[in-house]
Amino acid sequence: MYFPTFEDAQLTRCAMTATQTRHFRINAAPESGLRWLMETLNREGRQFGTRVFRLGQHALLLAQP
Repeated sequence: MYFPTFEDAQLTRCAMTATQTRHFRINAAPESGLRWLMETLNREGRQFGTRVFRLGQHALLLAQP
């Protein structure tokens, strides 16, 4: 799930919660899934100068330059 914040049509913050759908229910992603998501977003975001940091147990924050 993504929670973007905009100011003057510019993205100022993007928090994310890692989830997994199982049996038609949305659940928190397991630790392995969260690590995979962070590694993937950091690898792909490197070319844009972005990085993802962990905020809490299941929350991530996208950092921009």
